[in-house]
Amino acid sequence: VVAFVSLEREQAEERLEFAQADLERTMRVQDQLNASRIDAYDNELALCDEIISTLSKEKSEVQEELSDLSRQLSDNRVASDQTIAMLQKRVDELTGRASSLEADLTKAKETAESLRNKNAQTSEQLEK
Repeated sequence: VVAFVSLEREQAEERLEFAQADLERTMRVQDQLNASRIDAYDNELALCDEIISTLSKEKSEVQEELSDLSRQLSDNRVASDQTIAMLQKRVDELTGRASSLEADLTKAKETAESLRNKNAQTSEQLEK
């Protein structure tokens, strides 16, 4: 009976060791998956930051050109109706583009914020 109990105990200890090793492997795999997710979020966030930077620069350039054209329009009131109409058309195009860039910039900022939140949530999960 003692030998049987000893054998049962030995088998139970082996099952426990196997379960602990399996749990450790599962935790390592989960940590690797979480790290991969964080890397993916970081990469996507970097891309969003780059897009935001590019859109902001382009928006500034468009606004500067719009300002220049507005000044030209105001300085050339004596110019022909054809020139005035051409400049007004360009101003309207640039105004539309500036509005479009503003919307794109807002959307990119919202996406970046969403990714920051997901990254923070994943980091919190890793810390637990």
